[in-house]
Amino acid sequence: MGTEQPFRVLQVDGRPVAGVREPVPQMGGQPQWSVVFSVANTDETVASAQELRGEVLIEPVDLPEIGRIAVLRDPVGATFQVIQPPPE
Repeated sequence: MGTEQPFRVLQVDGRPVAGVREPVPQMGGQPQWSVVFSVANTDETVASAQELRGEVLIEPVDLPEIGRIAVLRDPVGATFQVIQPPPE
């Protein structure tokens, strides 16, 4: 996923609560829901996930005004995303 992927942030009272984007091939190319966890540091979280046998589906990438995001798969196959929000 990079900035070439259409992405919209949904907000409630000015606070981001969800994101919507086009399906990406690395995640099967099908429409789907994904859990996104807010983390203090995306790169450190990805490294920890890999140490615990997680798989990186999409390497960390910076999305302007959204944050640093990555897509992971846990050892039993569940996919999820982690995002480090931009500084306020």
